[in-house]
Amino acid sequence: QQHLQQEGGGAASAQSHLCVTGLPAGLTDERFQEVMAQYTRMKWAKVISTSTATADGQLESVGMVEAETAEDAKWAFDNLNGNLASGLPGHSRPLAMRFVSSQEAASLLGGGGTQSGTGGNSAAAVPAGAAARYAPY
Repeated sequence: QQHLQQEGGGAASAQSHLCVTGLPAGLTDERFQEVMAQYTRMKWAKVISTSTATADGQLESVGMVEAETAEDAKWAFDNLNGNLASGLPGHSRPLAMRFVSSQEAASLLGGGGTQSGTGGNSAAAVPAGAAARYAPY
């Protein structure tokens, strides 16, 4: 069986982490998980910012996803990047996705721990390390 390595898609082809922008401002972890579950099998999905200003002055949320496999991440990227996601009624901004390394994902998630402020839902706190995994369903 062949592995996806530095071939064609470069380093991104072997990565399972995606950063997602263009999400509606104020998006919850739960809604983001529901939306992403329509497009990929994932270990976890987390909103890392709910009010990031875009170049045109609009506010958006930014999310991070770790897919089960690099192939799952690639499928989500191929089918969502530049498109509208189902499950976000009234939202008209296309999503922008990019592959990130596990190190960059950990950095975006806060460096060495979890994001807080999710109302005590322990499932929403995502470890930055690879040792602990979270499955939303």
